[in-house]
Amino acid sequence: MRKLTRQYLAAMGIEQVDEADGVFSALTLLRGSRYDALIVEWGDSGREIVRAVKANPFLQDTAVIVITSDIGDDTLIRIAESGAREVVSRAFLPAQLPLKIMALFPSGKREERDLKIAMIITEEDGR
Repeated sequence: MRKLTRQYLAAMGIEQVDEADGVFSALTLLRGSRYDALIVEWGDSGREIVRAVKANPFLQDTAVIVITSDIGDDTLIRIAESGAREVVSRAFLPAQLPLKIMALFPSGKREERDLKIAMIITEEDGR
């Protein structure tokens, strides 16, 4: 999942991508730099990361895109309540991720190549 997501971002011209693979490494990464957006895999770790980001006054305005394989109503409600701004179904990642990023950063507002993204993919569900 991590490799594919990085490839999709590179295809969009987004080259400034840092990676973390768990809660501790994600929080350490986020303490050291500012990001335009976070891509977070939903799950126990993902929920904890989003909760920590939204509770931090220095990070709370950072756009969060959640990747999930569970697009059931309960999950979508929990994601919306978490403060995440966009949701991408894992099954439709190639088609949806560019659209979600463009929705967050409309053309003219930022050049995609200038975006700095933190990708936090824990692959908790073993996929």
